[in-house]
Amino acid sequence: MSNPLLTVPYRTTTTTTTTTTQLVAQLILYYDPGDQGYWWKWQSLGEPKLVRISTFGAIFIVNLTKTEKKGREVKGKLVEQIRETATQYPHMYLFRVRNMRNVLFKNIRTESTGRFCIGKNKVMAFALGTEEASECIPGAAQLARRLRGDVGLYFSHDTPETATEMLEKHESADFARTGNKADMTVIVEADPQGLRNVETMQPLSATIEPQLRQAGMPTKLRGGSVLLAADQYVICREGETLTSDQTRLLKCFGIKMASFRVAIVGHLFDGKFEEFQDPFQEDDNVAEMSE
Repeated sequence: MSNPLLTVPYRTTTTTTTTTTQLVAQLILYYDPGDQGYWWKWQSLGEPKLVRISTFGAIFIVNLTKTEKKGREVKGKLVEQIRETATQYPHMYLFRVRNMRNVLFKNIRTESTGRFCIGKNKVMAFALGTEEASECIPGAAQLARRLRGDVGLYFSHDTPETATEMLEKHESADFARTGNKADMTVIVEADPQGLRNVETMQPLSATIEPQLRQAGMPTKLRGGSVLLAADQYVICREGETLTSDQTRLLKCFGIKMASFRVAIVGHLFDGKFEEFQDPFQEDDNVAEMSE
């Protein structure tokens, strides 16, 4: 790389009682004869970068500092957490979630006396051990081989009856999301008094009328009331996969078709694993778990 061809200072101006200009960085232009390209080197108090300008005008930014990948570190911590926790609690539960809602699940975490672990199934299975020789505690391999789909682990001192009762208490109705199946047909009839929210029985606000039209519902405003510009409108039919427009309309009308629920589908205690019936096995509304 050649000697610098040009240096451009970058300054910031702070206005208080007096105006202060401070040099915080500078751009230095280089020419690379071997690569036949120009490079801008950004020098600042932060991480240095090279900004390359090719002969065709394309711009490429190259980080000069390497960023360590944290994926392996996160997986390692999860493995350690599972193995350590498995030795601290006598009961290990395999659970499944339908219509995952982080806020509602956080309530369960707060109330429970145990510990929840959620992650990639392969990582959790590796932590538990898939063979008898590698399992972290006796019987863990039996549970590890059943880590399929959207599941998680719950470690507790509670018996299956107590744990199930605690989880069932937090079952809650919620609005459906895109991709869920409609569990009933919803038809909105015209009302000269204006459309109403089914949950509160209050008239729909005039401010959401544009949202209804954007979602495909023929509506109009009259005297501040939201009216249906047709005799009736079908929002959805039972069994069909809901679109984003349909879920938006259902929410506007206060119609909840989803149910947040956590169910125990397996239990490991004293080296013996017991598998329970999965209530969501044929339910297309089983939610995907992130986090």
